[in-house]
Amino acid sequence: MNKIILSYVVVVVVGFAAGMPAVIHAQYGGGGGMPVAAIAPVNKVGDINHDGLVDEIDFSLLMSEWSQAGKSLSADLNHDGQVDENDFSILMSNWGL
Repeated sequence: MNKIILSYVVVVVVGFAAGMPAVIHAQYGGGGGMPVAAIAPVNKVGDINHDGLVDEIDFSLLMSEWSQAGKSLSADLNHDGQVDENDFSILMSNWGL
């Protein structure tokens, strides 16, 4: 008799805090075996839109906030309250990663 074992991992991500996924629930099951460890993806520095890449989309987002100041700017990569050449340098240092 052939046996098919199905396992699953469900991870619910509800947002991002300091560029990291905020996982509020993880569920493991199926197969009757040991649970599988789930590792939430880590966003790269410079990945402004959190798609796993530092690319032209992130560059466009940085340019759309260029020279703005404030506390909730997504392109403020060094968290100094302004989007400037320092943030651009961070983005370029991680380009293509």
